[in-house]
Amino acid sequence: MLGYGVEEEEHENVRAALTWARGRGDGELELRLATAIHQYWGIGGYLSEGRVWLADALSRGQESTELTRAWGMAAAANLTWRQGDAAATQGFAEAALPVFEAHGDRRGIGLALNSLAIAAQWRGDADEEARMWEEQEAVVRELGNEAGLAITLNNRGYAELILGRYAAAERRLRDSLQLSGYAEESGSTRLNLGLALFRQGRLDESTRAFADGLDAGVEAASREVVFYGLEGFANLAAAAGDDLRAARLWAASEQLRERLGARLARAEQELHEETVPAARARAGEAAFERAWTEGRLLTEGQAVELARARP
Repeated sequence: MLGYGVEEEEHENVRAALTWARGRGDGELELRLATAIHQYWGIGGYLSEGRVWLADALSRGQESTELTRAWGMAAAANLTWRQGDAAATQGFAEAALPVFEAHGDRRGIGLALNSLAIAAQWRGDADEEARMWEEQEAVVRELGNEAGLAITLNNRGYAELILGRYAAAERRLRDSLQLSGYAEESGSTRLNLGLALFRQGRLDESTRAFADGLDAGVEAASREVVFYGLEGFANLAAAAGDDLRAARLWAASEQLRERLGARLARAEQELHEETVPAARARAGEAAFERAWTEGRLLTEGQAVELARARP
């Protein structure tokens, strides 16, 4: 399954490395290390812990170079948007962007613009978000970064999902998948595609996309992709009239998000708010609550197996 025993051992090694750097009193080294592993915190779901390490490293990093601090702030923005903290994301990205511009760091500029676009998305400012994506995609294309372009197209496809333009979302997401070879990012893109197909009523295709996305998330040990995969399969179960199975999967996703300090992004949250009350009403309050409690008690592995199992 997800190989959590090995992952926890690696996590202790990460903590030990950061503690060692802190003990040396080397703020530059500590901040560089914390920045370098921020994607590990995001993928593994250690969002709150990662934010604390980065905040502490930034607070002690006055002797760090200006560019090192900018990269640390960009890393912090990457974690804060995953928790729906638009204000913090905006603050970090706005502080980092002019430094990247002054140093001609195009990769850093692209990362800061990405965070600013997502902060606008959380605020519901579609016009500002679109403007940021246009600028960010131009930078990524200029760099010739195919992996970065795949992420950008995925993010732009998700923006179309929020606006209810599901066919347009599908086109961008399929374009992203033509480029993406990274399992965790491919998982995210496939789940977004599953949602676009679900919204178009193409449930068989949606099921395949959600299954492929969940498998990619398990392969990459990405708890973030896993909880979104559970959410997707819960919606499919409710659409098939299996409301108690849906309740267990929704609850398992909720329990995992709470443990990771994460939030559902806007498109999934909106669908969640549409589908859960209807499923609860069909199943009956008592039965639905029992199933919800059962779902919260599932291990991650059990929840993944429940999602994968044929109903």
